[in-house]
Amino acid sequence: DAGHGIYIAPNVTDVVIEDSQIDDWSRRPGRVSSDEPNNPNSWGTWGFNEAGGIHLGGNNSRIVIQRNVIKAPHFGAFPWDTGVGCNPFSDPLQVPNNHPIGPMGISIQQAGQQNVIRFNEITGDPTNRNKWYLDGIGGGENFSDKGAPGADSDIYQNIIMHVFDDAIEAEGGGRNVRIWGNYLNDSKSAVATTTVHFGPTYVWRNVVNRIRSCYQQVADSNPSGDWPTTAFKYGGFEIGRAHV
Repeated sequence: DAGHGIYIAPNVTDVVIEDSQIDDWSRRPGRVSSDEPNNPNSWGTWGFNEAGGIHLGGNNSRIVIQRNVIKAPHFGAFPWDTGVGCNPFSDPLQVPNNHPIGPMGISIQQAGQQNVIRFNEITGDPTNRNKWYLDGIGGGENFSDKGAPGADSDIYQNIIMHVFDDAIEAEGGGRNVRIWGNYLNDSKSAVATTTVHFGPTYVWRNVVNRIRSCYQQVADSNPSGDWPTTAFKYGGFEIGRAHV
């Protein structure tokens, strides 16, 4: 058990998850590999990678996730600059390149199709960054022809905050995926569509507040010391089209 809040088993279809509050989940500590003990790094103990407040186990279709409140995990993720540098004016060794590991608000693995994620509130603990997320909504596999959220799927009018990587990571197949009307705050990237295997993926009318890369090496009072980041991440590995 990875410490999910709500778990939908692989190949299950036609489920509505609504009006739930999920709090203090992700109680299994994470690790970098199966050989490594559950030891904390310089940030602290992190949660199991890609565990979800709501977790779809694989090949799930026609899942509606709506009006849920997903609150801070027990063990969260760690930021990009954990144990490495963050200096945009220095040498390449100072690039924040320790990819976060930890839980997601909603985690979708190798999705099926026709999934809808709407009207949810996904937040960490604003006073304790050890209880923040890897991604708000995401999953895998990013470089596959499936990924998340699945073909003919919608992500709209969600509030997502307190994320060390992508507030919404919609990568993989990307066939007719629509992302709009979300409020995204405190993340490294707001919407990531770096990999769109088929396309088209549409991203429009989302509201983005604070974006930031580094939290361990850069003080809150020194925003100019942060590594530059982007609100919308797309291109580079795309075969299909993304319209942002």
